[in-house]
Amino acid sequence: MSVRLRLLVLLFVVGWAVILAAIVVQQPSFGEDVAAPNAPILPDLVTSPLSDFLIGTDELTGDEALRFTATIANVGDGTLRLEARRSNGSDPRWAVVQWFDEPDDSRSGARIDANLVFGGHGHEHWHVRFGAAYRLSRAGTTDDLVDQTKAGYCFFDQVRLDPAPDGAPSDSTFATGSCGDQGSISIMMGLSPGWSDPYQWYLEDQSVDISGMPDGRYRLLAVADPDGWIQESDETNNETWVDLEFGTNPDGLRTVTVVGISTP
Repeated sequence: MSVRLRLLVLLFVVGWAVILAAIVVQQPSFGEDVAAPNAPILPDLVTSPLSDFLIGTDELTGDEALRFTATIANVGDGTLRLEARRSNGSDPRWAVVQWFDEPDDSRSGARIDANLVFGGHGHEHWHVRFGAAYRLSRAGTTDDLVDQTKAGYCFFDQVRLDPAPDGAPSDSTFATGSCGDQGSISIMMGLSPGWSDPYQWYLEDQSVDISGMPDGRYRLLAVADPDGWIQESDETNNETWVDLEFGTNPDGLRTVTVVGISTP
């Protein structure tokens, strides 16, 4: 091998080493400041009964959408506390850790597989990508007609449960501002015990497409944390459902009536 060729190979290898090193450095990481959970006090997410149903029609396309309000609440003893970091203000990759309180008043954490997505449409803050899923099927069947995953959730204390469980803080711990802005490189969001976070029917992603679906009875299912990323004290109570009757009034407008609802 000639000296020139050896030099070119060496430069090629060194160049790739520098690139790989830069990638490693840019990967968001929490390092050694995350102690592994021992006996963590866990949150428990539930989906409250769905409400505020209406059917809207897009004036331009004629598409029909069932809109509704969905609420995720924390009924556990522990706080849902999610911290996310990234290397710089333009990096799309976030490292997300769920933090726990331990019985000895220390704090531990575990890395979860979630990423964040920036929410526009008036939200203008970061969301945990995929925080809820909505599924619509014909009543009495298990075949999903619509299976939509919500873009994400910015968890924060919005409404205190009534009645609230023992030990629930009387004042909110997490405010909407905790979800950061577009240039943030570190944010903390969460949901205190005894608090809930409703997403109203008029917000983005609070609908499912029902275009072309005939009048009749349907079941709408909502699931919190559908990917199972968040550690909870009870993983079996994240779902709620409601049975709906679609109809058409004499003016030709679509109607929706609640005919059945799951119990907590």
